[in-house]
Amino acid sequence: MDWSALRTRPASVTSHVEARLERLIRDGELPDGARLPSERALAELLGVSRSSIREAVRELWLKGLVDRRQGHGTFVTSRTAVDEPFMRHVHDRLGEAALAVVKVMDYRSALEPAIAARAAARAGAADVARLQQLFAAFEAETSAIRSAELDAAFHHAVAEATANSLLVQVVEFSGEWLRATRREALQGRRRRAMSIASHRAVLRAIAAHDPVAAAAAMEQHIREVSAFVESRLQRNRRRVAREERT
Repeated sequence: MDWSALRTRPASVTSHVEARLERLIRDGELPDGARLPSERALAELLGVSRSSIREAVRELWLKGLVDRRQGHGTFVTSRTAVDEPFMRHVHDRLGEAALAVVKVMDYRSALEPAIAARAAARAGAADVARLQQLFAAFEAETSAIRSAELDAAFHHAVAEATANSLLVQVVEFSGEWLRATRREALQGRRRRAMSIASHRAVLRAIAAHDPVAAAAAMEQHIREVSAFVESRLQRNRRRVAREERT
């Protein structure tokens, strides 16, 4: 791979590097499964700062084009992921998609605690076993993309434990809007630890057939995710304000 072609310096170095890397991925020059050079190596190859590389790769990750695996590096993922709806909603310029995420979180907080309570009251042995299996996989996973998939599967399994297909559809609907948010929310040790702890609390309450505890655990989990979403939107507002001043 000849990385020297990326050395052009436009007004936004980060945007330029991101766009060129995305084009290489779309065109197949960086194939699925390819491991990107390290942050330091890319910075040297492209003649830019490590912070520019970090931000560019982060944007590619939010689009679903790369996967960051802790301790292993950054790898190209399926190129079709870039076409998934709302993949960048948290990073939109406070448009309808970003505002929709806030509404969906409110929607989740109104419904998912009740779903968890019903799951605790109705779950059979097979339902509990499925939740335990998904939680174990979620706890052990290091890939943010796979963790987000397991997170969604866990919430789906909670809904399935209610034996109500309409409630399953409710969870599926909100899940479509939260793919990118889930990925970003699972980045960092602190965020992952919080998510693991909240999922464990939901699982324990359902396994104990305790509807009150299940609802409380799910409500706390949704509250934590909502706080994260709000903080991301506030950061975006500040970023947009800075860009508009320059």
